[in-house]
Amino acid sequence: MSEKKIDIKKAIQSKYKGYLPGFLYRWLQRLIHEKELNQMMELQHEVGGVSMGYKIMDYLGITCDIIGAERLPKPEERTLFVSNHPLGGADGIIYAALLGGHYGGQLKIMVNDVLMYVYQFRDTFLPINKYGQQARQSIKLINEALESDQQILTFPAGLCSRMNSEGKVHDTEWLPSFVRMAAQHQRQVVPLYFEGENSPRFYKWAKRRAKSGWKFNAELILLPSELIRAKGKHFRIYVGDPIPYQELPSPKEATEFARQLRDSLYNFPQKYTE
Repeated sequence: MSEKKIDIKKAIQSKYKGYLPGFLYRWLQRLIHEKELNQMMELQHEVGGVSMGYKIMDYLGITCDIIGAERLPKPEERTLFVSNHPLGGADGIIYAALLGGHYGGQLKIMVNDVLMYVYQFRDTFLPINKYGQQARQSIKLINEALESDQQILTFPAGLCSRMNSEGKVHDTEWLPSFVRMAAQHQRQVVPLYFEGENSPRFYKWAKRRAKSGWKFNAELILLPSELIRAKGKHFRIYVGDPIPYQELPSPKEATEFARQLRDSLYNFPQKYTE
């Protein structure tokens, strides 16, 4: 894959060594809006996650307010931000622009390593890879970031939100590893609630895939088109109160703490109204 081009065919071939027919690649190119994504890639030809984030927001006409910005920690207060992940793409870009801009570019966001193909965000995105040699390199990069003075943002669910049995868009179970990371590296935890959701098509795909028993996260392929569908939308980010690392629970209680913190985010619009 070239540095300045999104090529779904090459991306798939780098991960999957089996045969796929040409018509399937062409269908995928249309599905992910490959042409329009590459037009966005032309907005900037150098690494710079904050500026690229703002340019994509401007290109798509996306706006966002931060509610409770006065609660954002000072730059010298080492923080691990934790957020729900409703969009799976646009939310990360908006965080890169707004939160990254607030901290003068001194922000790292933990993301799926496939997003590193968007090279403009390589100073902002921190790749997570759970397999093989790359997994060891990923752990090394994450530990270096946690030991630094940069601010860190993670999505503890590890994937974007799904529609639950009550018909509400909600994060899946949060992995409690962020509790250990924050305590070990003496970082306060600041919860963020990102208000937004994807199109009904995304949740229908996710539900059908789950019912089929297919474990592969097939709806992931829809996330680029969900970014395009965010055109002209307005979002809100709610900033919660900081949790000192000294007050974080023991490892035995981390899972329940993560669940309660996740659930509390959905009350932020009522709790933190202006």
